[in-house]
Amino acid sequence: MLATIVRSQNLIPAGSIAVPSEYEIRNLAELNSDQLDFSAIPFRNGVMFTSTRARSALFGCSSDFTNGHYSDLYFAASDGEGNFFRPMFVEGDVNGKYHDGTATFTSDQTKMIFSRNNRKGTNAYGNIDLKIYEANMEGGVWSNIKELPFNSDEYDSTHPSITPNGTWLYFASNRPGGYGGMDIYVVERKRNGSWGNPINLGSKVNTIGNELFPFISPEGILYWSSNGFEGMGGLDIYSLPISNGEEAVRNHLTAPINSESDDFAFTTNFQGTAGYLSSNRAGGKGKDDLYAWKFLGQKPKLAQICVVDDQTGERINDAFLELIQEPRKVSGADNLIVKNGVTYLQMEASRIDGKEYLVLVPYDQKDQPIQGKGAGKSCGLQMPIVPGRMYQITVDKQGYLPIKKLVPADEILANSEYLIPVKMKPPIAMKGEVKDKKDSGPIPFADVKVMNKCTNKETAIITDRKGVFTFPVDCNCDYEIVASKGDYQYDYEVVYSYDIQCEKGNSSILLYLEKDAPKEAPSPEFEVGKVIRLDKLYYDYDKFFIRSDAAVELDKVVNYMQKYPSLEIELGSHTDSRGSDEYNRQLSQNRANAAVEYIISRGVSRNRITAAGYGETQLVNRCRNGVYCADWEHQQNRRTEIKVTRFNEKGVRMED
Repeated sequence: MLATIVRSQNLIPAGSIAVPSEYEIRNLAELNSDQLDFSAIPFRNGVMFTSTRARSALFGCSSDFTNGHYSDLYFAASDGEGNFFRPMFVEGDVNGKYHDGTATFTSDQTKMIFSRNNRKGTNAYGNIDLKIYEANMEGGVWSNIKELPFNSDEYDSTHPSITPNGTWLYFASNRPGGYGGMDIYVVERKRNGSWGNPINLGSKVNTIGNELFPFISPEGILYWSSNGFEGMGGLDIYSLPISNGEEAVRNHLTAPINSESDDFAFTTNFQGTAGYLSSNRAGGKGKDDLYAWKFLGQKPKLAQICVVDDQTGERINDAFLELIQEPRKVSGADNLIVKNGVTYLQMEASRIDGKEYLVLVPYDQKDQPIQGKGAGKSCGLQMPIVPGRMYQITVDKQGYLPIKKLVPADEILANSEYLIPVKMKPPIAMKGEVKDKKDSGPIPFADVKVMNKCTNKETAIITDRKGVFTFPVDCNCDYEIVASKGDYQYDYEVVYSYDIQCEKGNSSILLYLEKDAPKEAPSPEFEVGKVIRLDKLYYDYDKFFIRSDAAVELDKVVNYMQKYPSLEIELGSHTDSRGSDEYNRQLSQNRANAAVEYIISRGVSRNRITAAGYGETQLVNRCRNGVYCADWEHQQNRRTEIKVTRFNEKGVRMED
């Protein structure tokens, strides 16, 4: 409740823009005071809410946050037309001398569950914790107050919200074992009236910050506030369809629901078309004010989406899938506005307190997505789709042709499951020639072995009479090609996916065999300045921890260092182009440091190895700033290389 609200000074992230909205917001001036008014919830023919407005001077609170007042529950009746009568103090046993408030009701509205301060005194840290209680309506007043069993004297439990069937109770708590400050939990109320053990809702809901004021709607959608995700500022309101399990996608509500200030305690009516929220945004009457919201447009419908192979119909569960709602321009041709020397594109208007506000997007950003997107598991994914809108769908999957298309919402919603077919990339022909190194003459019927580095499958072929060979390749894979014949020294070539000319539909390589030369492993010599790429040492996006596959590559480096005592190296790490230059430089330095620490932990002396972070300054493919690339393409840049800085054992070759 009050003591758990953490005020934030977060600003809108750089580059943020206003987004179109179909919500209308109205300040409930007839209910608000100059103090804290929050957590409105429909009750009978009106609304119940929490307030710190002065009721009595008998008890006071020294907290600056509450301005000297404790919170109590108030009720305001409605005339049925959206107008409220004067708020009345709730009679009965629920309002005590300390903080009381943030209530939820069973569907028959005869039982209330609410928060209040622990009346047993302070915890081990000298704080009075919040607990959750229940009360029964008896004779027109609330009485028979009971503390719920999962409370504790040592931490807070507050902000309850119960499902309409009374089976599940959602609440906020800073109990041990959570993700950060306050987390959202759910607990089951069993048929015999007993309570189960609270369950943390996990990382889709909780962060290292604070998650507060959960509300579970009749539709099974959880709304809550958080300052731990990247939002518009302070506490922002988020939603998640609880019934969808792992496939659910977290949604950040748009303006004007969220603002630069703290926005919280979001509730809905049974249809999900109207409700209340609380905010300390500018223009209010007090410190926190109650607002009514109304949804003016088409209500979103949940669509189940799946990516499938267009030939086999096989479901593709791990494709990159992104849906972005396209913004709608204001009708009329004259929708460009110049303001302070910047050209803006006028989009839909937002309505706040009955007034319309233009939504302006910088014209050079007009093609950027400005409304929520979901990406992740690509089968069983459920997304809220607004009828009548257009959606941009992007799918990318290794081995398949990427797609990007505009689809009307009605097409997505036409069936119980919307299938997105994708075509496999057709194999292209890699052409190679094997020649004699001495005179460049063709070597017919030479043996060629082709290793697909994606599948580790080796294919054996031979050259024709002109020394030519061909084989199909996948544009997304690397290949190792080794050619040999008789008493020739064999030659080899590694072809990286970014070298394959997929756009032209072909690619070619040359291999030269030298006769009478000693046969030895096809590996580069150690020499000062030599750069050796560790092909499988990649990092996850925005991370620098050592993955298990990367550890295998680093173990090879450890073996080299142990085998050759004079070898000293620089371990250089690189990032992809996403993120700022300085951020990427620091990230790459962190990656290099992590790799060096791993090698040192295996017994290699620290003075034989240095770490260097190059950021995005040495990209190996086309994925520069502003160029769209799939994640597997970006991953090629998230790499680590070793450069030999000292080596005194001449003629020694590196061995796998």
